[in-house]
Amino acid sequence: MTIPAKLESASMQEKVNYLLNSDNTDQDTSNDFNPALFDEVVPALEKQNDPKSKQELVQLYLKHGIWNMYYGPYTATAKMRLAVTVALKDFIRVLELDPHNQEATRQINQIIDVYKTMPNKSVPEEVVPDLKKLGFLQ
Repeated sequence: MTIPAKLESASMQEKVNYLLNSDNTDQDTSNDFNPALFDEVVPALEKQNDPKSKQELVQLYLKHGIWNMYYGPYTATAKMRLAVTVALKDFIRVLELDPHNQEATRQINQIIDVYKTMPNKSVPEEVVPDLKKLGFLQ
């Protein structure tokens, strides 16, 4: 997915606002979440050190994680594990920014619960240390 032409010359804040107001469902394609735009604005926001940017990052990582689980490029059956891994990384980042974020906690718990029901499957190893550090796994 590419950045919409109308946003190519937009300010960083306009791009952030577009993402914050984007839709995570496939109901309306006129304002879908745009991962290319996410990849552009997040590094710039990560360099900021103010409460507003931090809150915007929390919301963007939540949207990106949910988008990846349901609509992202890895949601084909064979690649669902990759989609979940990317989403877990996003939710972990949310909790690093906002340790009490209930939505990120709920999403992580939901993913872990699904893995518990699957024989011969476990939470992806690359996120296990972070999940342990955050208290989700022992």
